[in-house]
Amino acid sequence: MVFKVLSCDGGGIRGYMTARIIDALNTQTYGQLLSEVDGLFGTSTGGLVSIGLAVGMTPEQLREVYRDQAGTIFTPNGIFDASLGSGPGIFECQYVATGLHDVMYAYTQDTTFGALSTDKLLCVNTAQLQDTTLPHPRWQPKTLNNRGIDTPASVKLIDAALATSAAPTYFPPHLIDGMGYFADGGTFANNPLLNGINVAQRAHLISDIAQVSAISIGTGVLKTGIAQDAVPPPLDWGALPWLRPREADDVIPSTALLNLALDLSAGNISALAAGLMGDKVIRLDPVLDTPVPLDGYSMQDFTTMDTAVDALIASQEFEDAKNAVLQWKASAQ
Repeated sequence: MVFKVLSCDGGGIRGYMTARIIDALNTQTYGQLLSEVDGLFGTSTGGLVSIGLAVGMTPEQLREVYRDQAGTIFTPNGIFDASLGSGPGIFECQYVATGLHDVMYAYTQDTTFGALSTDKLLCVNTAQLQDTTLPHPRWQPKTLNNRGIDTPASVKLIDAALATSAAPTYFPPHLIDGMGYFADGGTFANNPLLNGINVAQRAHLISDIAQVSAISIGTGVLKTGIAQDAVPPPLDWGALPWLRPREADDVIPSTALLNLALDLSAGNISALAAGLMGDKVIRLDPVLDTPVPLDGYSMQDFTTMDTAVDALIASQEFEDAKNAVLQWKASAQ
């Protein structure tokens, strides 16, 4: 038996590219991507995509949400940080979560994990800020799911959506009744693939990772990092350079520490998955010519993302993904 997975990384507005890639791959496989998939895994914006698909949203609807409702999703919080434009908040989180709540609630309503069909495994990563059920309470990685693995059946999908996407400094931590506050799952696994596979094993859906065939979708490869000549003097690297909310002289990225954690947590899981799974995981990660911020939704941002996705769809990696998906149905027979 092959356990077929669609895994979606975090990346803010760049989930628009994820939706476009899923739409194209599903269309070019005659609907088999979404009809045959067994597991929907997501972190942050990828969690929103996975939750949306689990409740019956189409890839086209997801794409329209990112394109047409970004201004609602990114509703500014207060006049001080809002006046500085996009990017992380300085004095408070940059955005309120009411806009994102309203956009997602239109599709999830009050559906709980317990009420969701178990035909497909839904896994959503989020960071619990303190797990008080432990002998020594501390923050914990959580993969909320519809198989009851460390997830109360009463947890609502809308709460999972707000928790997985609560990016520090951008959105406020989200409270889930009975479990406390949560932050963005990208803080520990921006690529959710291995966390989801772990849940599948614990739920006895698979006995070994060798049974998994996965399409893993990233939210963009871009030129980033901190050049060697931008570091000296290294002793000056206290909190300010790492947490600076705006780009410094075009050489030090804004909130370098946060972006370092998000990018490398995705890259690390991708590398581990490739080593463990070989050609049973296909990574689709569009290459961006210019950076698109987590909260960037200008016409130029969408043009940049569309160009990157168009190039990916014409690539050998996309062709390999098509062939893999087309084999899913045969493997189930």
